[in-house]
Amino acid sequence: MKTRLSIIAVAVAALFISSCAIINPGEVGVKVRRGVLEQKVYPAGQVRVGAATRLIKVPIRTVNREVKLNLPSKEGLNVSAEISILYHIESSDVPRIIEEIGTNYEEVVILSVF
Repeated sequence: MKTRLSIIAVAVAALFISSCAIINPGEVGVKVRRGVLEQKVYPAGQVRVGAATRLIKVPIRTVNREVKLNLPSKEGLNVSAEISILYHIESSDVPRIIEEIGTNYEEVVILSVF
């Protein structure tokens, strides 16, 4: 009887641990449950997720994106340029950004400026 009870306890503990996700400092999370994006933004910490739920993590800290480009001049010579941009995302805008642009927002919005 004790063996059976301990096996059940281990199984319940494993199920509980596997249904948790960690959001690191400087990130927020948004749940996608059965293909539907929730509008609630989860701050850094531990979040419970179910079997049919996925957690999308988005960094909200300031990101320094550097791009190295070879640009042609008027004379037809190539000029090497290194451009840097600093950006951050407001945590309240994360669901809207994921819904309208997607998770590749950096390539779509920021790198297209370059």
